[in-house]
Amino acid sequence: MNELLFIPIALLLASIWSFYKGYKQWSSGTIITTMDPKGGPVTRTESDKRMSWFSIGANWFGIIFLCAAAGSYLVMWLEK
Repeated sequence: MNELLFIPIALLLASIWSFYKGYKQWSSGTIITTMDPKGGPVTRTESDKRMSWFSIGANWFGIIFLCAAAGSYLVMWLEK
């Protein structure tokens, strides 16, 4: 079992990395891109407003990796 413990640890590290990247994206400001409907120039403005935590893909990957780590550890624990 000790040899296979690498799998949940790797998934847990991937989860931590994803949450870190998601936090960096969440804490930075957002860039709003608007286009003039009459064909004018595209304008980009920065905003200090934060996005929703669940709208960031890295956070969803973190949740998926965390569930996979817990599931793989549980399966290995039940097999011994």
